Amino acid sequence: MSTYLTIAEPAAAKFTEKMSRFLAFAYPAESVEQAKALMADLQRQYCDARHVCWAWVIGPENPQTYSTDNGEPSGTAGRPILGQINSRGLRNVVVGVVRYFGGIKLGTPGLIAAYKLAAAMALDEARIIQAEEMTEITLSFPYADLNRVMQQIKQTPSATILDRNFDNTCTLRLRLPLLFLFFLLSSSSSSSFFFFLLLHFLVSFYLNTPTISRDKDSEEQTGGAMPKCILSFP
Repeated sequence: MSTYLTIAEPAAAKFTEKMSRFLAFAYPAESVEQAKALMADLQRQYCDARHVCWAWVIGPENPQTYSTDNGEPSGTAGRPILGQINSRGLRNVVVGVVRYFGGIKLGTPGLIAAYKLAAAMALDEARIIQAEEMTEITLSFPYADLNRVMQQIKQTPSATILDRNFDNTCTLRLRLPLLFLFFLLSSSSSSSFFFFLLLHFLVSFYLNTPTISRDKDSEEQTGGAMPKCILSFP
């Protein structure tokens, strides 16, 4: 997968069901850490609410998924929210739903329907875009090749230098579109060099095969990692 569907910016929606108010928020998030931070902020902002439930799908390929009922009956909140993200084929998205209890119990079917609708309404308000799959790599090369390397990096506006060290042997840590990685490799004049770098990438990618685990609250979570590799110029 070189491209995937996500949302361009945060979106929100709200509705009332039997006096319970539901506030739904959808956010783009590129990492689990970012998704956690967004939900922590949401909980702080609505600390007076009875429940704040959420779900996320992070990662274009073999995504990490997570959902929590956060005090609601098991399976009535997190899973319906997660289902709405998955039904749209979205990646790198977290949806949180705040509930202010209105005094009337909704029951299991009512809660499932309400959280599903809340998530759907927030995602319906979001602008869906097609984004490029990104990867992180570390380049290691002689200082004499610095100009050549930087020129190749500048050929895409999506490439970001995350860290750099310029010495006799230079290193650059980059975040760039996955397709551009193969352009970078194929631009080399040495076929053996191309094979060496491609081998490094493939080994690194498959060593990051996702695993499935459960957290201490028995909430569903699957894990995956952004592929990373070390590339060395001759």
